Order: sequence, then C-alpha cells, then structure tokens
Amino acid sequence: MLNALHKLYTALLLGGVLILLAPGAQAARVDYTFSGALDSGELNGTSYTGSFSYFDGNLNNSGLESRQLSAFSFSFLANTYDLNAADFKPSAEFLDGLFLGINFTSSFTDPALAFISSAGTGLPDDVAYLAYAPAFGDAGFGSFTIDSVNTVNAVPVPAALWLFAPALSGLLLSARRKAA
Repeated sequence: MLNALHKLYTALLLGGVLILLAPGAQAARVDYTFSGALDSGELNGTSYTGSFSYFDGNLNNSGLESRQLSAFSFSFLANTYDLNAADFKPSAEFLDGLFLGINFTSSFTDPALAFISSAGTGLPDDVAYLAYAPAFGDAGFGSFTIDSVNTVNAVPVPAALWLFAPALSGLLLSARRKAA
C-alpha cells in the first residue's frame, strides 16, 4: 500500500510539472463571410454569398502557407455548396501572413466552379476570384468581397493533460486492484 501511494504522489508531482511546462493550444477558429457578383459570361450579374472557417494554429506569417478549411458554405443559383462538394480539400492561402484567398474547386456541378486565391504579387489585377463554366454557354469570372472576419479564440488546454489523465487513472486502478 505504501509503495502504491509513493507511485501516486510521484505521478501527481510529475504530472503537475508537465502541465505547467507544456505549451497551451494556440489555434483559434477564424470565420469569414463573403459576397460577390459575376462580372462576365452567361451568368453575368448573378450574385452569391458564402462563408468559410479555418484554424490558424502554427501560422508562421512567413512565406507561402496554407490551412485546410474546417467549414465552407456557398449559395449560388439556388444551390448550396459545402466541403463535400469540393474535388479536393479546400484551403485558405497566405503569403507572409497576408490572406490571399481560398482554393475551392467543384467540377462535378453545373456550373463547374472554382475559387482561386491571388498570387500575392500586390499588382492591381492580382486578386482572388471565382471562375465558373456552365455545361452549355459562356464561362465567366466574378470578384468577391470579404464582408466580415471573426476570430474565435480557443481555450488553452495543456497537451500534457491528455497524457497525464490516463496515466493517473491507470495508477489508481492498479492501486485499487492490489488493495483488493
């Protein structure tokens, strides 16, 4: 029994030190809403709205970076597109911490469409845009505007806590079995 208590106190002390030293979770969810209108093609003048989210953890604000979208909703021509409509995993693109746009492609819909982020050159024509191609008719492009950005900060949870809790439970169960 004394040996089990010694192990328990050692585990508690070690777990407490690990919790104090472990960095907390830093990722925050960033939510965007956007709207726009098509500038050319058969659907010229058609408007659309949408939203997307991503988690900003580990953004270094240096060089070209990408974050997978955690949510996406896009209303266009009485249809709503989500992450499941994408041909591949959509992403938010950054260059030196500057948001460039999103990459989202849905080629199995009519019209096929793609959001394309800017290249980050800073030139006047280097902007994010929407491209579309109907099954019949002229393809076209559209610009979009970010209407709002909301950052939802995550509650920090030390990574060591996830390791410490199961270890403590195992020690308690082990001590209980030996006592019985």
